[in-house]
Amino acid sequence: RIELTVKQSGNTAKAGGPRVLTAHPGEFRRLVGQAAEDREQLESMAGQWAADTGVVIVLKGHRTLITDGKARLYNSTGNPGMATGGMGDG
Repeated sequence: RIELTVKQSGNTAKAGGPRVLTAHPGEFRRLVGQAAEDREQLESMAGQWAADTGVVIVLKGHRTLITDGKARLYNSTGNPGMATGGMGDG
């Protein structure tokens, strides 16, 4: 189980609801400490890790995987500009 603390507007509070981890493939590999031979194996690892930890994983890529370990959804929308480092960072 992962405990998450969120700090927003100077107030610190424990996050409620599902925990969501967003990661690019390299970030996810570093997080779990394992290499993957291909995208299919990486997605399998993400599903297993989500099931084991109780988090939702958003594994970014040209076809972003969203999984809680039970179900898998794919988002293939977007454009090449979204692959630029820092896009979406607030």
